[in-house]
Amino acid sequence: MKYLFFILPLLALVYVFIRMWYILPFSSLGKSFVVGLGVLIFASMILLFVAGLDNMPLKISTIFYEITTSWLFILLYLLMIFLLMDILRCCHVLPKEFLFNSIKGTCIVFGAVLLIFIYGNIHYYQKKKVNIALTTDKQIEKPLKIILISDLHLGYHNQRHTFAKWVDKLNKEQADLILIGGDIIDISTKPLFEQKVYEEFIRLNAPIYAC
Repeated sequence: MKYLFFILPLLALVYVFIRMWYILPFSSLGKSFVVGLGVLIFASMILLFVAGLDNMPLKISTIFYEITTSWLFILLYLLMIFLLMDILRCCHVLPKEFLFNSIKGTCIVFGAVLLIFIYGNIHYYQKKKVNIALTTDKQIEKPLKIILISDLHLGYHNQRHTFAKWVDKLNKEQADLILIGGDIIDISTKPLFEQKVYEEFIRLNAPIYAC
């Protein structure tokens, strides 16, 4: 059973690249270039995370991190879209020609991926505050204002300049307490040490409890 966690993602990856090969309206050389580039980026991601991401200068490793992780999300979107299209084809809703050497099919698939990717990035950077009022039977001197944050994932993507903006917003709340519910670091501590991210934690103007 444990091998399924390795086999299923691999099969999904092969499926996506096969569907890409079929739908692209290029010659065999063009198809080989696009699919080969996709395989190369995916292989680079595995090699970088296993062996060398921390061994490169921060700026270079950040670029590689952004490219490879973005490609991972793109592959996930392609998987869902191709599966949906194959289901529609089997139900005779989508013509077979739409999925083979199709300019229209290629534009719709990769256009949809691009729109999803852009929307996801916009949604990610528009952080929203959610107010929750809690009551208790315990006697307290005054109402407490507690901020709960989680999934900071500080590292190659969320670097110090990003975290500094979050700290500014948190300090404006004038909270009595700040709770951090885990996932503070993403993959590596190297970017945190190099950018002295701890100095941003020191700027927080309330006691912090974290896990």
